[in-house]
Amino acid sequence: MTVTTTAFAPASTRDDWRRILRTPLTLQACHGYLYFLLVSVLAVIGVVYLFVTGLASGLLLVTLVGIPLLALVVLTGRRWNALYRSLARLVGVTIDPPAPFVRQASWPHTVAAALTDAVGWRSLGFLVLQSIVMTPLGYAVLLGVVVSAILVVSPVVWAVTGVAFVSFDEPVDSLGAYLLLAVGGLLGLYLFA
Repeated sequence: MTVTTTAFAPASTRDDWRRILRTPLTLQACHGYLYFLLVSVLAVIGVVYLFVTGLASGLLLVTLVGIPLLALVVLTGRRWNALYRSLARLVGVTIDPPAPFVRQASWPHTVAAALTDAVGWRSLGFLVLQSIVMTPLGYAVLLGVVVSAILVVSPVVWAVTGVAFVSFDEPVDSLGAYLLLAVGGLLGLYLFA
């Protein structure tokens, strides 16, 4: 039995590491980053939308106005569906649209068809799930990106204004510390990307 070891990594392994380290700097990663940011913002909008429309539909459900309003909310699920399908194109994913909603001959039949529209309900279910997951996750990522970006520009702001606006129990007021914070901010932006 012969065992051979080498001290150097094969060229393909080094190339793999280079490709991995460059990944956050590619155009595709920027599209993914933009997609994540837009979906995070939409999660907050979705929470507000679901709360307002759910509350209004629920309160008005005992009246005749609530039933058509609920049908309209179910149909708006299709609009949310179309919005998320178009955003998926940012990351190179194409999702076929569902069959269009067919209006019925009479208004009551159209309302009944809207209330039983599986695509609308499924889209609203996705919106609920996406809002529950992405609101806290998106908030954490957005906060991390904002803090990292502030750290990147902190040496310039401190040099121009002379105001120590970053503190760790005590205000930071040396250029060296701000330069270290800027490096940390660049590393944070890289890792978030």
